[in-house]
Amino acid sequence: MKRITTLLISALFTLTGVAQDKINWLSTSNFEKALKKEKQNYFIFIEDNRVPANITAEQIKKIMFAFLDDAKLVSYINNNFICYKFNPSSESLNFQGEEYWRIVENGRTHHEFTNFLSQTYDNRLPVIVLRDQNFNLFEYFEYQASAAEIEEIKVLIDAEKLKINFISGKLGPNNKNLKKSEQMLEKHTDKLKAVQENKESKSVFLARQNAKRFLKMITYFSSGAYQKKDLDSFLKSK
Repeated sequence: MKRITTLLISALFTLTGVAQDKINWLSTSNFEKALKKEKQNYFIFIEDNRVPANITAEQIKKIMFAFLDDAKLVSYINNNFICYKFNPSSESLNFQGEEYWRIVENGRTHHEFTNFLSQTYDNRLPVIVLRDQNFNLFEYFEYQASAAEIEEIKVLIDAEKLKINFISGKLGPNNKNLKKSEQMLEKHTDKLKAVQENKESKSVFLARQNAKRFLKMITYFSSGAYQKKDLDSFLKSK
């Protein structure tokens, strides 16, 4: 009897593991219903229906999207997100009373529903879109420089300016080392501008990821950590 019980428990865990191997994608109609009823974050995968002639769709899936077969990642996504997959090859789609069409303009094809889901017209498919419980894109900082880092960049800029003046005065304006210093000054200046502006990003990501890193990334959003810390610091933390 004990042996039978053990085998039954083992089988149950095995079946549970199998059940969690695949993401629970909703149909468009069920996704629409979930938006009305559920209060949960959303995991949206927008496919790319273009397949190169020398490679099959299965090969692409194996190469690019193997991370979505990771059992730990799949389990976390199923437990913390409402999941929906959209293929933009469909001619049209009705969603929440609006009609979205596949459009061909200037030789390029895009789908209005893709633009709706990602809130952008510039999509390099396939992409993953994360939305919060109110169906808004998450807004977060990818990287935030500390006051000490900003000051260090300013010091490097001042040092490079002094170096440029010194080389120019001693070796002339056409010296090759002067050009190197000018390039370095431009690099430091661009970096300072970037860290000072530090604009918020929105949660639309290329759909080619590392499973372990991506699990931490989606935890960053689902846990609410995005409200307190930049993504780079969170990913580097233990």
